[in-house]
Amino acid sequence: MKIQKRIMGQLLTSCLLGSTALVAQRGTAPAKVAVSAPFAQQMIVKEKTMHPEIQKLGLHAVPPGQTQNVIIASNLPEKIGKVSAASDMQHVAAGAPYAEKIVDEGYWDTFVPFHDHDGKVIGFLVMEVPFATAKTLEGAIEVGTSIRNEVERQVPTEAALFAPAPQ
Repeated sequence: MKIQKRIMGQLLTSCLLGSTALVAQRGTAPAKVAVSAPFAQQMIVKEKTMHPEIQKLGLHAVPPGQTQNVIIASNLPEKIGKVSAASDMQHVAAGAPYAEKIVDEGYWDTFVPFHDHDGKVIGFLVMEVPFATAKTLEGAIEVGTSIRNEVERQVPTEAALFAPAPQ
């Protein structure tokens, strides 16, 4: 009986270790990471205030020392540090603005690449554009691109996103 329990325990341990190894192989990421981007946060909050017609505004980028895109600034502070969704990363790879109609919620989930002054993609903006603001996909992308352009003018480099906020 003791031998059977020991063998069962070893099998269970092997299964659990195998599951842990599988999770590590798949590269699952933590749901949130620590982020400090005071300049970006101040800029995004200010931009959202200037655009009450949009519901949410978030800036995604790779923080210094990290390897994953995360929300580095948002008008919803509880979102900061959240790892970017796989679907957002597919849009990053495509490199073009995108909007998806969320009928049940009444808005366009809008994604727009974000560039530094040299034109290098350094992140992306996501926002919820209500149907009352943009009736079509093209309209949602136009709103998103316009807001992105306003924000981009304030950011010379990727490093500036993580700089202290101006007083």
